[in-house]
Amino acid sequence: MCVAGCFADQGPATATATVTATDVSSSSSSDGVGTVFATTRGDTDGSTGDESTTELETTATELETTSSTTGDASTGDDSSTSTGCVEVLCYPDGDGDGVGVLTPEPTKHCETCPEGLSEAFDDCDDNDENLAPTLLEVCDGQDNDCDALVDEHSPENASCNGCVTYSGEYGELWFCAIGKSWHGAREYCMDLGESVDLAVLTGLDEHAYVADAVTPPPHAFWVGLADEVVEGEFGWVDGTPLDYEPWADGEPNNLQNEDCANLDIDSDGRLSDFDCDLELGFICKAPAR
Repeated sequence: MCVAGCFADQGPATATATVTATDVSSSSSSDGVGTVFATTRGDTDGSTGDESTTELETTATELETTSSTTGDASTGDDSSTSTGCVEVLCYPDGDGDGVGVLTPEPTKHCETCPEGLSEAFDDCDDNDENLAPTLLEVCDGQDNDCDALVDEHSPENASCNGCVTYSGEYGELWFCAIGKSWHGAREYCMDLGESVDLAVLTGLDEHAYVADAVTPPPHAFWVGLADEVVEGEFGWVDGTPLDYEPWADGEPNNLQNEDCANLDIDSDGRLSDFDCDLELGFICKAPAR
């Protein structure tokens, strides 16, 4: 009987199995495992051995080629699905008032912003915690609510420095009982914001609205109407012409070269022309936005 030496001349079988045909039967079982059957052939020295079937098991996730759950790394998919975190943009909030600024650039954080950062970014002064769009205006000479107006009406600011504040359909109004010349009053108004000036009344309806809102004393208030440029041709400070009849009886009379208009409570709120250097009350206005 031949035991050890009979196959000495055949040489060892090649250790490499070459896949010649693949019959993939990816039938996923209930436990999430798919089975792949591959027919392999073992090559020997020019001779062919028996075909054998090798069962290769692989998990279903290895067979899937979609990136629906993890995202395609090459596309830079957001990390919220892979980390369970909803990212938020956080802006520098230097004064800690809850509203940041656009520069320097915001950074991404998970769910909420850490201390010193904020999701809001329209602060008008990030070095002063008393100035932010979320605040109410108060009487302090600053633009507390970041609307480009100073000391205008709010629930916390019904009057300020001798001026009664008012907010309505025609904009923001300041009825000031401070005695100033027409030019001094105009400077005061313009210091309240870029859009503020002595009141321009656009027609009889607004004129009546403003006159009804006035609470004397005083009884005369400068408005933004004058004929200093061309005598007898009254125009508003914003450049628009006077296109309605606002005058009290007998006005304007240009008595002693009177060039500036005031709203006269004693004449039912109609206008009179006065000497521009007289110190009267005045009405400031920021048009409605």
